[in-house]
Amino acid sequence: MPALSKTGLSRHEVTSKVAASVPLKALEAHIGRGTWGARSRESRGVKNVDVEAQQSWNCRRAEDYSLPADSSQAPYSGRVARTGYPAAMQPHLIVIDTQSLFDWMVFRNPVCAKWSLGLSGMQWKWIFTSEMKSEFDFVAAKGFGERWPVAHDDVASTWFRHAHEVEIPPPPGAAARLPCTDPDDQKFIDLAIAARAHTLVTRDKALLRLARKALERHGVRVCKPEVWSAELPSSGD
Repeated sequence: MPALSKTGLSRHEVTSKVAASVPLKALEAHIGRGTWGARSRESRGVKNVDVEAQQSWNCRRAEDYSLPADSSQAPYSGRVARTGYPAAMQPHLIVIDTQSLFDWMVFRNPVCAKWSLGLSGMQWKWIFTSEMKSEFDFVAAKGFGERWPVAHDDVASTWFRHAHEVEIPPPPGAAARLPCTDPDDQKFIDLAIAARAHTLVTRDKALLRLARKALERHGVRVCKPEVWSAELPSSGD
């Protein structure tokens, strides 16, 4: 199994790099090159972005993540792939949205520093669908400029080691569905509900607004990366 390459940076250097603001011109140019539903820079209103928004790189605008509508949706079996764990040790299923994945794999946000370790254990299992991977690959292929190069081999290794693909679930019935105001984020909450996931990690406001209903109706926790990260053990624990 391939191992992730080292970044060659100290913890202090990594933190300093992430703490620095992401260059807005580079990010705007990155979005502006999109061919799927791209809009003008003015209409997106990318102004006065605070440090947290720059660190997390709010790259999941609906018009920039739009994918072809003719993607196939295989029948959802209601189950995920076998885990290899005894029944009493089944891990919690977790869904992670695209923005959070880039925080982890590309921008090296310190908040995500424990994710590889957490997903290597027996407590959590990260699941995704083919359309989620397609969205990630599309954005990664566009790149983020020289300051934030995408280490494609390292990213592929991370997906290989930690991610578990499941079938795309059919749309839930009207009684179960939680409509998301961002159509391109609907797939994350739909999968979390269909797979009976424990947690959906996201910074997206449209998904976070569904947190209360998701927990009350389906037992799915929708939370920011900081909340989940705080539960993960450190390497010395």
